[in-house]
Amino acid sequence: MKGSSRWVAAALAAATLLLAGCSGTRDPNAIEQVSPSLLTVQPVECHIGIRVPGFDVVDQSRVPMPDRVGLTVKMTDAAGRKVLLKAGLPGDFAEGATPLGQVSVVGGLEGWLYGAGSVWVLTWDSGGPCGPHVAIGNDISKYGFVVAMTRAGVMLPGD
Repeated sequence: MKGSSRWVAAALAAATLLLAGCSGTRDPNAIEQVSPSLLTVQPVECHIGIRVPGFDVVDQSRVPMPDRVGLTVKMTDAAGRKVLLKAGLPGDFAEGATPLGQVSVVGGLEGWLYGAGSVWVLTWDSGGPCGPHVAIGNDISKYGFVVAMTRAGVMLPGD
């Protein structure tokens, strides 16, 4: 008899909890399920914010990644020199290029300059998902590339 009265008490307690859940009253301590769509975080949109004086933007493309949307901006000038800027895109953009050393870049950061002939690469990382940055110059001299990056505010004067 004692066993059946415990069972009845447990059944009544369960029924009371079930009815409380259906009654429209809300337990402030209850754990609620959240729709997975509400948990979806939008990826960070990477921005470059660099304009190279004398160069016009000819193309922009966004590259979706799991945690961010990287950005590529293509520019050219009247002489046909090209500058490609990338933000938030991982990669070894200077692979095979001659390293020329570290340079001071925007925000007090250090970057690396690579290149030879008419192809130059400047890389730096500002941290976070959009941190990887690269500027690539094609059909441009080292002097022209350094001047363009300095005028754009990417490289600090003197490097």
